[in-house]
Amino acid sequence: MELAPISLPCEVTYEWSPKLAKMGARRFLLRQGWPAIVGLSVIVGFLGVLLALSGENYWWFLVAAAVAFPWFVWWRGVHRATRTGCVLPAGRITLRIEPDAITFQRDGHDSATKWSEIRKLWCFPDVLLLFFRTSRGCCVIPLAPLGEELKRHIARKVKENGGEVS
Repeated sequence: MELAPISLPCEVTYEWSPKLAKMGARRFLLRQGWPAIVGLSVIVGFLGVLLALSGENYWWFLVAAAVAFPWFVWWRGVHRATRTGCVLPAGRITLRIEPDAITFQRDGHDSATKWSEIRKLWCFPDVLLLFFRTSRGCCVIPLAPLGEELKRHIARKVKENGGEVS
């Protein structure tokens, strides 16, 4: 089903908060890091079992590390992202979608990025994560104020300009 084109420029305002930063961090860790963390924990746990079967005394340490490691990495990742997100005080952000760029406006300051500068878009049921070619971080955008039509438009613009959408 083809959606009607949206009229541009289009503006959406949403609230930035530490809760939104935490939500984005959780989504990032679930997709990016969780499989590797679980895989490493399984390997370390397996080594602990092998040591236990061979009669070594310190096998319990590896098993405990295999259990604790994923939770520590999870806590650290969410805590760091939330702390970074808290650097920005809570407030309104206006997202402006234009034919050639996406602009974030907050407290009178604009930050415009051309669509070609977005290298990746991750879509989740509650947020979008935008990854830029020029930085390591990502930008969290809540889906509730966007709606399905605008979400599809953003995904289409990212794809059209050489970005990856997943």
